[in-house]
Amino acid sequence: MHFTRIFGGRRKIESLVAIALFYTVLSFSYSFVGFLHYQPGSHFHEYAFAKLAIEIGGHFIFGFAAAIPLLDFGVAILAGSLAVLLDSDHILSALNFPVSGRPDHSLLFMLVSTLLILYLGSRMRLSRNLILKLVFVGPVTLLAHISYDVFAASGSTFQLLIPFDFAQIYLPYYAWAVFEAAALLLSFLGLYLSRLSTSQTKTVRNVMC
Repeated sequence: MHFTRIFGGRRKIESLVAIALFYTVLSFSYSFVGFLHYQPGSHFHEYAFAKLAIEIGGHFIFGFAAAIPLLDFGVAILAGSLAVLLDSDHILSALNFPVSGRPDHSLLFMLVSTLLILYLGSRMRLSRNLILKLVFVGPVTLLAHISYDVFAASGSTFQLLIPFDFAQIYLPYYAWAVFEAAALLLSFLGLYLSRLSTSQTKTVRNVMC
């Protein structure tokens, strides 16, 4: 019982798990965009267990930390999890299919995932407060994920404009701080909007009473 209270109740936990599963399927499905443009040498081979554990832990921590300003433990756990699950777009290249690397690490995927999470949240009839926070989970997840990738590799390249442009865009090492800071700012904005919405709802109820 205490465990469910930390996350906001059983129904909320089930909703967040459903969103995480949906995001995983969406991420893998979107990775098929990579077949539109093959780049030799873009394959991602399986990591050794120790390196894989570091990758998973690093992405989760960066995603979780970026969502802390939302002041919602369940949503922060979700953001950390999605920052890991975003790498579902590595599966095809790891299996040696002729695909372009990391199509989910793009601005269009961020937009698509945000809209679909919003739609799913509305279909599940989640609270307005929670939906407003979930709107920011997609952008926060991608920014935090890229932040860790840059941090871990001391600079990295990304195809941010897939599928409109498959060019690799280089991000220098210091960009990790910029992206993580941007993710934090978005979380603060999400908190502000959710609280504003709650305040307006209470005002309306008081007027009606």
